[in-house]
Amino acid sequence: MQLKDINRQIEENRMKTAYLLHGREVYIIEEIIHKLTGMLIKDFAEFNLSILDGSETGLAKIKEACETLPFMDQRRLVIVKETELLKGKRRNFSEDQEAELIEYLANVPETTVLVFSVHGEIDGRRKLAKAFAKLGTSVNCDKLRGNELINWVKSQFESRGMAISLSDIVYFLKLSDYESKNSEKTLQDIENEIIKLCSYVSPADEITKAAIERLAAVSLENDIFKLIDCIGRKQAAEAIRIFDEMTVQGSSAMMVLSMIARQLRLMLQTRELKESGYSPKQIAQKLEIHPFVAGKALSEGAAFSGNQVSRAIDECAQTDFRIKSGLIGERLGIELLIAELCLKK
Repeated sequence: MQLKDINRQIEENRMKTAYLLHGREVYIIEEIIHKLTGMLIKDFAEFNLSILDGSETGLAKIKEACETLPFMDQRRLVIVKETELLKGKRRNFSEDQEAELIEYLANVPETTVLVFSVHGEIDGRRKLAKAFAKLGTSVNCDKLRGNELINWVKSQFESRGMAISLSDIVYFLKLSDYESKNSEKTLQDIENEIIKLCSYVSPADEITKAAIERLAAVSLENDIFKLIDCIGRKQAAEAIRIFDEMTVQGSSAMMVLSMIARQLRLMLQTRELKESGYSPKQIAQKLEIHPFVAGKALSEGAAFSGNQVSRAIDECAQTDFRIKSGLIGERLGIELLIAELCLKK
């Protein structure tokens, strides 16, 4: 099922009784859940909404929530988040219970909308995933592309009372680097950039290319370029100063880390493609990035050997793991990483 299909079903109040929402775009998943929740009568929503932790919830609790009749409303909503049956080991379900749940999907009461949500990829080989695919109610909430993405951005500006031309939307998206193959940007990041633009531009004015260039994601990209340049020149103090300034301006430390790792990967990829005979223009097309970004990656890569870049990427991954494991704080971990990269020969 496509995203537009479930949105149409919600708008027309003819929802199915069971859905699976999954994919990397948490924003889309939460937006769909918000729309479904909005279908409940507000005064009685707390009685007709059940949110269950799928890593801890078994079959009996799911069925109990679904079989409960709605209170003063035509239907109730049951949300099961991050169920183990779609991506992890089976702990709360026996094989027979999993089979019973799959059979139950086709028999959920018409007074209930049962939603399984998974932030990230699922294992499509799992029986439950195949069951939702067979029912036609599995919604892949992955990155938006093409016209779907353009329309989404347009609606975001319009909902804030701002006008923007189609060409400037396309330009905005190019600078945001959301659609490139290696981009870790999400719709949440794009929305944050839209909010910044709308705060900068007067409501009576139109969003212009000049405003986009000043405040869109290119500013963060340029800071990353400067930071990587400093690392290449072994200027640890200046690199750390740039990092600290980026966080003061509102960029999360973990986003900066992901951008450093992304730029290092681009440096490695552009180097390999250049050595294979690709022109800068062909490299940009193959990696689906802006020619300026490709050019910067090529020039920055000249300050590093291939092995240095590979080791730096590994160290970024290790820093990410240490931070997420609670072994070190975000800012300290990334500052130590930058200092260490500057010391490498």
